[in-house]
Amino acid sequence: MTSPTRPEIPRMEISRFENGENSESETLESPATDAVRAERESSEFAIADSEFADSTIADADVADSEFSGAEALFSEAEEPDPAIPVPGAGIRAEPTLSARVRRNRIIVGASLALIVVVVLGVVIGNLLVAGDGSTPAPGPGAIVEPTATAHPVNGFDRAAHSLDDPESPWVVVNKQRPIVPVDFTPPDLVAVKVPHTWAPLLRADAATAVEAMFAAATSEAGLSLESNSAFRSYASQVEVYTSEVKSAGVAAADLSTARPGTSEHQTGLTIDIGAENGACRFNVCFADTAEGQWLAANAWRFGYLLRYPADKVAVTGYEFEPWHFRYLGTDLSTELHSTGVSTLEEFFELPSAPTY
Repeated sequence: MTSPTRPEIPRMEISRFENGENSESETLESPATDAVRAERESSEFAIADSEFADSTIADADVADSEFSGAEALFSEAEEPDPAIPVPGAGIRAEPTLSARVRRNRIIVGASLALIVVVVLGVVIGNLLVAGDGSTPAPGPGAIVEPTATAHPVNGFDRAAHSLDDPESPWVVVNKQRPIVPVDFTPPDLVAVKVPHTWAPLLRADAATAVEAMFAAATSEAGLSLESNSAFRSYASQVEVYTSEVKSAGVAAADLSTARPGTSEHQTGLTIDIGAENGACRFNVCFADTAEGQWLAANAWRFGYLLRYPADKVAVTGYEFEPWHFRYLGTDLSTELHSTGVSTLEEFFELPSAPTY
């Protein structure tokens, strides 16, 4: 059986000659030819379209498979890779973080915020303290200056006893620091068993110490001491001061005799000491006697202080009295002796008291 032959496409060639030159040839096709070619092109396009559709479906299946694998990998990650760019045009959006990761980030963020608030509170509190006129806490390496109640470098505790309580062995009494209450009387006065011009009374510790000092003066230097005055009550001081004013005037009396309520004798911790033979009694010349010199050099050993030195009138407010000794206890008297400080006002950094 013979196959049908394909119909021959008739062609017609037309040669044109213009100006005696051969310009070009053109092929003209008949309507039948156009129909055959259109049928062939339609068939070829249908085949190409079918192949393209099959290829597109296959590519889509591969892409879906790849995306499913990537999604499984991302679901296992705890934290996103910071190198992954933010999705934009032409970039596939990455899977979102898990609920657990988001919860952990929220907890961490809240903790950091709380720490920042606490730190800011501490800083602001310190600034407020420094700004209200108070002294700020010293930083590392700062040097703290000693005050009247500070502990010196050598460890001596200046705050061990009150400077205001009249029963304290360290009470400071001067023209600017009267005794409170004004009619105070020590509760533990005892008789002092030493030679005297009239019977002395002192507080118990002061009496024991002065008795030991009198005995040492005799055993160590062969000297005999006596008490010329010890405790005086407020009423007794009124009599003494009034008598002094009458004989010398107020200005002179204020240099040698305390006004009532400001006398150390009222504390029961002070004694006026002289030679038993009476030489230079209540006179500055007592400082040149053997008794006066021994007392000036040794009183600190027994807890006593020469209270009104010759070179400290502007500090104490009183003329030199080489017979006036004040009991402090051996802790403080030894510290004063070691440091070379001769007045309570200077040691405790108190204001000088030259006048009332």
